[in-house]
Amino acid sequence: MTKKIIITGTSGYVGKALLEHFSSLENYFIYAFQRKIQKETTKNVSYVEYHLEKELNDSDFKDIDILIHCAYKPLLSNNEEDINFSGTKKLIEKCRTHNIKIIFLSTVSAQEHITSRYAVSKMSIEKLLDIQKDVILKLGLVIGNGGLFMKMFSFIKKIPFVPIFDNGVQKLQYISLIDVCKICSLIIDNFKAGDYVIVKNETLTMKLFYKKIANHLGKKRFFISISTSFLLRLLGFTQSIGLKLPISTENLKGLKNMSSLPQHLVPEITDADLRDFDESLLTFKK
Repeated sequence: MTKKIIITGTSGYVGKALLEHFSSLENYFIYAFQRKIQKETTKNVSYVEYHLEKELNDSDFKDIDILIHCAYKPLLSNNEEDINFSGTKKLIEKCRTHNIKIIFLSTVSAQEHITSRYAVSKMSIEKLLDIQKDVILKLGLVIGNGGLFMKMFSFIKKIPFVPIFDNGVQKLQYISLIDVCKICSLIIDNFKAGDYVIVKNETLTMKLFYKKIANHLGKKRFFISISTSFLLRLLGFTQSIGLKLPISTENLKGLKNMSSLPQHLVPEITDADLRDFDESLLTFKK
């Protein structure tokens, strides 16, 4: 029996990967919710124009089995209204009306003591959900061809001098994008509501993380330790003049006070099934 799935944010990093994954499988029909409709069509994908800030059409939710919510709009200032919260609230209401199961992609940085707007936004959305009915996936840094990881990878590839804050002792949890897709498939096939922490059971320091990328690339890199307060000012300045670095003030705020969360995987998978960092790097060209 064909399962009908909505994936929001399919023009983004993780959403696009999930769309490619599920559209390659049999017995799935995907409704790809994204801001701009693609002209190309495939036999088991239908594109739907979607904006977090706009009202939803009830007809788009008829006979849907699962919604995977990836869409997220970056918040540019502390005063900006969080349309991620209000937009997700509308999605949840539609899902409740149509008895649709929800998978929400959150982050391990969604912790009470972390002040980045991204973390605060994700945590506020988590509180809208019901872990007796829904699935929350707290993802580590997603290792794949896009997003924050690819910015960091590209920076290490190009720049010999790498700034790290407070000697790079911050702990980083991660998960392969391939494994995220696999886990979403397992959940859809055997839905078990809950709040899961989807990370490989290997925590890297930021410095080791960068060193592993440099070693993979065969590059000699020099690390310059900078205080967090100075780096925050530096990032604020570079962003104000339009200079893009691999991390932003938002990223730094998230990493600064992050605590490692204990791994909590869905029942059908073990840590041995997940790719470690070195294995994940093998898919990237040197």
